[in-house]
Amino acid sequence: MTWCIAIFTTAADAAAIVGDLDEERLSIAARDGERAARRWYRRQVLATIGQLAVSPLRESPRLFLLLGLLGVAVMWLLFWGIDWLAGQLVVRVQVYRYVPATLFWSATSLVPLLVVATTISLVMGRRAMAGILTVVGALAVWVAVLDPLLLMSRLPDSRLPGVPEYMAQTIPIFLFHALLLIATTVVGVAMRQRCTRDGTTDGLALAKD
Repeated sequence: MTWCIAIFTTAADAAAIVGDLDEERLSIAARDGERAARRWYRRQVLATIGQLAVSPLRESPRLFLLLGLLGVAVMWLLFWGIDWLAGQLVVRVQVYRYVPATLFWSATSLVPLLVVATTISLVMGRRAMAGILTVVGALAVWVAVLDPLLLMSRLPDSRLPGVPEYMAQTIPIFLFHALLLIATTVVGVAMRQRCTRDGTTDGLALAKD
């Protein structure tokens, strides 16, 4: 579980944090037993991850609010652009002879998420996970508030889906997209840290709020 700490900070800071936790865990194990030490250790690791995830948001709230809005906007622009390009490709090339239509369009719909998550993981350094969680939060607001408002403005009442139907359609898709964004960012951060042997390169510096 401690590897998660390295995803939210630099390799050097993660090693120091884990070292302190291990030292305290040994002390608790000697005093209260191994079971109590394991319980304490799990709680502290989860609490540390939560603090590391929230800390950048507290330091630069406006920056991350802007990042969330920008991330969702870029995803939609990429989606529309890639959808148009894919449509042009289908018209000019017999794509469906080689790739099933469902697989082709499902794959193209995931490209914007992969692009945004990869960019954040490479650019934001130790704040990448906080950044992608902000984008996921903005996407949740879109699904829960903005998308229903758009549907109500464009569709007649007779064609509007009920709340249970809307939730059944959108929640699984949102959860899949959120997990894909987070997983892609985790992989990107891990690869960046592995390529940074001395741990001094931490992405492109972003101005603090």
